Amino acid sequence: MESPLPEVPLFKVFSFLDVFDLLRAGQVSKYWNKVADSDRLWRNLCLKKWSFYNFPCEHLGTQTWKRFLLNQIRHEHQMELAQPEDFIYKKATGNLALQIASFLLPVHMESPIWMGVSDGNMIVFESGPYLFLFTINGLLLQQFDDHELTICNLWVDSLHVLTTSMDNYLHMYMWEEEGRYPYLKSCFHLEHIKNDYTPSCFFSKAICDNTSVVCVVSRSRETSILVMYSLNM
Repeated sequence: MESPLPEVPLFKVFSFLDVFDLLRAGQVSKYWNKVADSDRLWRNLCLKKWSFYNFPCEHLGTQTWKRFLLNQIRHEHQMELAQPEDFIYKKATGNLALQIASFLLPVHMESPIWMGVSDGNMIVFESGPYLFLFTINGLLLQQFDDHELTICNLWVDSLHVLTTSMDNYLHMYMWEEEGRYPYLKSCFHLEHIKNDYTPSCFFSKAICDNTSVVCVVSRSRETSILVMYSLNM
């Protein structure tokens, strides 16, 4: 009888499989099933599929990474096939939000339109051409003046903050951990449309991941331009 492939090289082989093939491999034998059920394999598949940032294990509850992934795929498949009649309409009324903190803005500051949060305790928002970082208790941590004209859109995720403005530029910031509070590091300035110095009359919107930035630039109500920047790697 041939001896089975050792666990470490078998694990390495399994790490190249997709979800369907890994499930099939787990049906070959009890030994293969044990290796194929490894939480590390299924966590890597989750990261590959959804690119989670700092996804905490407590969000799993009692689920394994395998069960979590299969449940998410099932939910996505249900959403893809859903029809209007499959949804339940509910209207919420009454006081649904619990206030956890509040503070007054300085009298000279314009009321912000765009806001974002990080870590549940940090608020980032614009006021005119300026970007501000406050704690939820009203402590001003940082102020940025990287734009000349009004910031018209703000996008925030767990790693990045993107601002676009009517001066034809977008600016990238990244969250850094240092000391008691997280802070924003100003990274780079990008032109929406190369060599176009006409100020925008309408909003521009931008999103990004670790290697690219996508921005929609509107010069009129009828037309928009999709601009993409990608790292030259």
